[in-house]
Amino acid sequence: IAREQSAPRAAAPPKPLRQRSPRRSPEDRDDQIEPAPDSLESALRQHIAARLAEDGAKLEVRFSPTARRALALSGPQFRFTVHPPEGRRLGLLGFEVDVHEAGKPDRTVAVAAEVLLVKEVVVARRPINQGQIISGRDLKLQERRFAKSGGVGLTSLSSAIGLQSQRFLKQGTMLEARSLRTEPLVRRGQYVKILIRG
Repeated sequence: IAREQSAPRAAAPPKPLRQRSPRRSPEDRDDQIEPAPDSLESALRQHIAARLAEDGAKLEVRFSPTARRALALSGPQFRFTVHPPEGRRLGLLGFEVDVHEAGKPDRTVAVAAEVLLVKEVVVARRPINQGQIISGRDLKLQERRFAKSGGVGLTSLSSAIGLQSQRFLKQGTMLEARSLRTEPLVRRGQYVKILIRG
């Protein structure tokens, strides 16, 4: 008895894998996109850089998302007058900007920005004990961000090498001048030889 055999079914094609949208890295943030040269954002960035030009360091400026529409104002019909906050130049700052638009009355917009100083500073490559004489192998340079100019530590390796640590420093600790001292030539209770030539 002949039996009918059904043809084997063709294997279904594999379902395409769902492509996930790649995560945005910090380098892809909106504040890293180059603003238009005649925009309000560009005017504010130039103003902030001019206020901190003497520090000779890079700046990181992050604007509040609520000011995105105002920052995008650009074109030859706009002129901007920036009124900076008094006193502080770093940290969370509030700017008032007069917007002059051709054929329209002037208006004032408020923009909040976080301004950080970016510098390479000296940090401990490994733990440093109290009283230890610091060598070049104990140190490295690392980029840090500061919201206060007074909080910046040492910026040169040579300024710490050969000095003595006044306290225990964990790995990664930023070195400051107040935590170091010169090695004493004579310690208390130590015998010394004095030569007098007459």
